Amino acid sequence: MFGWAVLRVDRHQRNHLLLAMIDDASGNPRVGAFGRLEPTWVFYGGRPIAELTLDPAEAARGNGPWGPKPRPLAADFFGQGQDRFIITTDRHWERLRAALPPNATVLAKCPLFLRREWLLLIGVPPDEGSAKK
Repeated sequence: MFGWAVLRVDRHQRNHLLLAMIDDASGNPRVGAFGRLEPTWVFYGGRPIAELTLDPAEAARGNGPWGPKPRPLAADFFGQGQDRFIITTDRHWERLRAALPPNATVLAKCPLFLRREWLLLIGVPPDEGSAKK
């Protein structure tokens, strides 16, 4: 009975669409998350996802052996956007947008599972990313 419920609930998750888009868009992507990070994204995406921050003081912390791992600044992580993607929510997008280059945009979105928010995939449109290579 519980197996059926898990399958039924799992059909409503759509984050796999964003993860597949990352694979389709780049041969060697680096992925970060701002404001939200789910362990399933790391598992199903098959790659590490860096937790990002906008706070320089927070980015500098975490260098000790027992401290939390450092959180890169979102702007430094994203750079000019080639092969860089950030997963965030519509609630965090405006703050994040202010720290990123002007060509950073929403490439895809899907409903955030069991929330009244949207999950956004941020990157550089394919025509801009390929023109800079």
